[in-house]
Amino acid sequence: MKTFVRFTTLVVVLAIGGFSAYAQEMAVGGNIGVYADKGTSNLGIGAKFRYTLPKMSFGTLRGEGSFTYFNGYSGFWNISANAHYLINIPAAPKLTLYPLAGLAIDRYKGSGRVFSGIDNYTDPETGEIVSENIYSKSYPPQTEFGFNIGGGADYKITDRISINTEAKVRFDSGSFRYLFISTGIVYKF
Repeated sequence: MKTFVRFTTLVVVLAIGGFSAYAQEMAVGGNIGVYADKGTSNLGIGAKFRYTLPKMSFGTLRGEGSFTYFNGYSGFWNISANAHYLINIPAAPKLTLYPLAGLAIDRYKGSGRVFSGIDNYTDPETGEIVSENIYSKSYPPQTEFGFNIGGGADYKITDRISINTEAKVRFDSGSFRYLFISTGIVYKF
């Protein structure tokens, strides 16, 4: 086990060092957003790290790693690694658009109640129809692997600071999927 941990640490350090040596630009930032799934929504707050590779013959690529925590009873968080293809707009030099695609991991804490439907019945004393929300028991912790597809835009405020907005659809290995829309700020160093 110690050998595996040492090997993994070495690979991560070399990968970060390798990207740092070739990166044209690195940046860190934060974001706030909302996910929506089948009539429910939840607020999320997150952090991101970006690195932009030098311009290539086919264009410019950027990688982004992010972590987002969503409030609510589910204890839900997401880790994503996405690739962006940067599209500079000649008529708007401060604006950069990008499509994105990537991989993600979602983790659900497993506590809380899950809404499972509405039960309609007739009250025997009054004869009125009563509607009652039905909740299932707590569910176990769950991890889902999947992928993201979406797009976004960066707008330069200064040479080092940009505001960002992004929308992506998250497809899981199971039946769960959602739309995540966020906005944030990024600092380039």
